[in-house]
Amino acid sequence: MDKNIYYSFDKIESENLSELDFTLYDEVLGDIDFDMVWPKAINKNNSYIDATPIKIDTLIELLQSFKDKGANYVAIESNVDNHGYEIAALDIHVSSEEEIQTHLEKEKEKELKKKQKEIELLQNKLDSLKGSL
Repeated sequence: MDKNIYYSFDKIESENLSELDFTLYDEVLGDIDFDMVWPKAINKNNSYIDATPIKIDTLIELLQSFKDKGANYVAIESNVDNHGYEIAALDIHVSSEEEIQTHLEKEKEKELKKKQKEIELLQNKLDSLKGSL
């Protein structure tokens, strides 16, 4: 008997938000000629933030669109190279009996294929050893 408890998740979609630093500059400072000037931030309370800010309304709109499509969770990955985030919309729920059975059958099939491959490798090794006698 399987003593595990299962939950399932489906990735509904994902959104790649990138170059948020430039989006921030445009939203806050307007049109800038980056060849002429570069924005400098004044950190008023010396707080440390190791992430690119995103406008709350932008995030709320994205999250609402995910929710409207059936998502109840999101996974957020930072994309440091592009000053942004990869945000995945997920539907996470307790697994149904059908989902569990399908999962267990796939795992059993995967284990069987692994053992068949091991048998094949051992058989080849045995044949090779027999041939060298």
